[in-house]
Amino acid sequence: MTTSTRETDLEDVGKLVLRSGIAALMLSHGVYKLIHGHGHVLQYFASAGLPSWLGHGALLTEVAAPLAMIVGYKTRHAAALIVGSMAVAVLLVHRSQLFALNSHGGWGVELNGLFIVGALATILLGSGRYSLESYLQRRRALPHADPAPGRPAVIQRGQRGQPASS
Repeated sequence: MTTSTRETDLEDVGKLVLRSGIAALMLSHGVYKLIHGHGHVLQYFASAGLPSWLGHGALLTEVAAPLAMIVGYKTRHAAALIVGSMAVAVLLVHRSQLFALNSHGGWGVELNGLFIVGALATILLGSGRYSLESYLQRRRALPHADPAPGRPAVIQRGQRGQPASS
């Protein structure tokens, strides 16, 4: 079964929307912690008997990882950090809500769950064509204008206006 260019473009736009949406929502939590402090996160780790310095990882997973996801660089790694961060948040902070409903009938940890599911989908789907990773990959595939001495320029069939030969 073949897919049309339009379908492929829509799939890549969908990947962009998914990864950017999850990342932007997560980034808002990280920016809040940068502005107002994240001492409460350090306290959660300490109260669980863990080294409080582990709480600094929240800034990594709520600022650096979302920024990487938005531009589409190391997207799967960044999404994995978000999955891990949200799993830790559920276990340390929201454990009592794990099997509860909120006042509106929603799952007690539905926001964490949505972050986890969205990040897992991003891990499975990758960053797509509209990403820094894809741009860098396409750029590496192009022939260099000035190849290293003694090395021929690499031109793939049908590339750079060259007719594809049989």
